[in-house]
Amino acid sequence: MRSAALDGEPIASSKHHGPVRSTLGDSERMKIISGMSTSLDVDAAIAEATAQAAPKPDVVFCFASAGLDPDQVAAATAFRFPESLVIGCTTAGEIVDGKRQTGGLAITAIESPETRWAASCVLLAGATAKSTQAAVDELFDELAIDKSQLDPRKYVCLLFIDGLSAQEEAFASLAADALHGIPLVGGSAGDDLSFRKTFVFFQGAALGGHAVMVLCKPERGYDLFKHQHFLRSTTSLAVTAVGHDGRRILEFDGRPAADAYADAVGIPRSELTKEFAFLRPLTLSSFGDLFVRSVREIHEDGAISFFCAVEEGMVLDVARHQDFISSLDRSVDEFLDHHQRPQLFFGFNCILRAVESAGRELGPQVATSWRRLAESSVGFDTYGEQFGGLHINQTLVGVALH
Repeated sequence: MRSAALDGEPIASSKHHGPVRSTLGDSERMKIISGMSTSLDVDAAIAEATAQAAPKPDVVFCFASAGLDPDQVAAATAFRFPESLVIGCTTAGEIVDGKRQTGGLAITAIESPETRWAASCVLLAGATAKSTQAAVDELFDELAIDKSQLDPRKYVCLLFIDGLSAQEEAFASLAADALHGIPLVGGSAGDDLSFRKTFVFFQGAALGGHAVMVLCKPERGYDLFKHQHFLRSTTSLAVTAVGHDGRRILEFDGRPAADAYADAVGIPRSELTKEFAFLRPLTLSSFGDLFVRSVREIHEDGAISFFCAVEEGMVLDVARHQDFISSLDRSVDEFLDHHQRPQLFFGFNCILRAVESAGRELGPQVATSWRRLAESSVGFDTYGEQFGGLHINQTLVGVALH
């Protein structure tokens, strides 16, 4: 456990829908310094990315390509900022102010005089409701939170989790329950699409099989953002058989999954590929919102593997694809119509969105949207996103700090 917090009683905060705003002066604004590097020398990359950073920021986020030695990245970043809370992960792409890169690292250092931070690193193997609650209670203690008087609108929790652990669903659910209504937003670490090993960074260590929770109390308030560019269709598929890992569907509607899926989208089974499914994923509807389940692999035996767990008995809709940029612009417009422009947008962006954007040469338009969302923005391309207690795909989720 490590926290970064300042003395003083909190003033006010907010949540998406019904925010409570503070009236802090400009002198209390966050100071956000971000930098990027594509150097393959870790020390040189960190020096370049942090050249403008203050020596003692409150919190430092580091996102790095798996092509750089993760142990060295974690240790060197913590050495650079020995008095700061230092966290992050390996990624499938790093993003600063809308600019995306791969193969390097990005570091954001934040001085936040009135914002308080605390972080905890949790081993995923054997995590239970009791152990997760204990970890969250330690975060509460760090920020002097009395659960009996907790106002969840005043806090937000960021989650960074091993993207190859296949534990995202279970842990996100446990963490959301333990947080007593505090919003949970996060992303799964990546490794540049090699799918070998992913790591989270915590206070100088690079750890596989772990998750890092960062509890934040932003005194100017915050809002949540979520975007995916798919719509429900009138075609549904019921999950009737699932493999032991929970992510391999054997049957839809009592038929081999690939056969039923191909019929649902109106193509021959021989033409059903993961590239096609990428544009027609399945969605779960919950409380009027859609949550995407993306296809990872279509197997010769007719099974389909997904990037998210799917339960037997679940009814999924075959999604309809919208234009990426127009859909994103509408979401940004709506966000800015209802909320003041924030100082910092912290985004967790699915790698499949980045793949689609690159394939259609949409990078400049996507970068413009990120820059519109906030004065500064930082994030990474994930192997999955967490929003509340759910693990999802092909979505951009984020927290906007005011």
